[in-house]
Amino acid sequence: MANGIHFIVRSNTRWLKEAKIAGEYKEYDKVKNILITNNMQKKKEWLKEYANTKGNLFSLRFVGSRYKDGQVGIFVTDLPDSEFSREDIVSLYGKRWNIETHFRFEKYSLELENVASKTSIRFLQEYYAKILTFNLASLLIQEAQEEYDQSIQNKK
Repeated sequence: MANGIHFIVRSNTRWLKEAKIAGEYKEYDKVKNILITNNMQKKKEWLKEYANTKGNLFSLRFVGSRYKDGQVGIFVTDLPDSEFSREDIVSLYGKRWNIETHFRFEKYSLELENVASKTSIRFLQEYYAKILTFNLASLLIQEAQEEYDQSIQNKK
């Protein structure tokens, strides 16, 4: 935990040896202490700050879970197992993933990378206008879908 902020990230089996081991099990939950070397501290300033305040060991928790489709999700976190179960970690990541995919959907639907504004106030105006337009269109689509579904239901 740096600056009071915890994390959960998804990993692949090639990242660390522990992640590869976690991928071999249906359920996995293990804490591994990583030694923060001087070389690592030179590359990442935040690791140097962490080592200076908390010591040279960084605790990572590896959590693995097999999904219904057979795929294995491997998560790395600093959340303590005394407060969060393996199932909690998987569930929290799932919620995070839903938020991420929603933002990606909005980014591409609203074309947020294509803005004409040069000032921050104009950018905000353009952003809010796009959000308003998107929400209105979504409501119209939802209403049309409900009417269509009702007409199909009435034909049965």
